[in-house]
Amino acid sequence: MTFNDKLNITANDEDVAVFHISNAHMDGDSILYFTQSNILHNGDTYFNDSYLCIDLKSGSSING
Repeated sequence: MTFNDKLNITANDEDVAVFHISNAHMDGDSILYFTQSNILHNGDTYFNDSYLCIDLKSGSSING
């Protein structure tokens, strides 16, 4: 499934808002917000132990 900046889907009868995170470490990073459960899934856009692979060729950076 592809999308531009945001997408709304339903999973297991729950509305899920999907947002593309520009300037993340990879150009396809997204977060999911499960609206009824009030849960935010960050995937690997948040990691507090070390730096991840940064996709420099696609314009990402350590500052993104």
